[in-house]
Amino acid sequence: MSTGPGVALVTASRLAHDLLNRGKRAVVVDLRPERGLETVLRLVEHADVLIEGFRPGVTERLSLGPQECPSPAIRSLCTGG
Repeated sequence: MSTGPGVALVTASRLAHDLLNRGKRAVVVDLRPERGLETVLRLVEHADVLIEGFRPGVTERLSLGPQECPSPAIRSLCTGG
């Protein structure tokens, strides 16, 4: 299929991704150094939601568990199976 100048094909999955993630920001931080942990704790203070995908117990080991995070941010646990 040929498209003319300035025309792009957009797949349904790409369109859904763009619509669902509009206005969201993502950050990648290395949690091993102390500076990374401090960065995440500062971000969580202003966050509405914290989504973490670690196995159970990992956030606590990284000092990011519910007891350590000073924010009332809603925590969402996403685990793969």
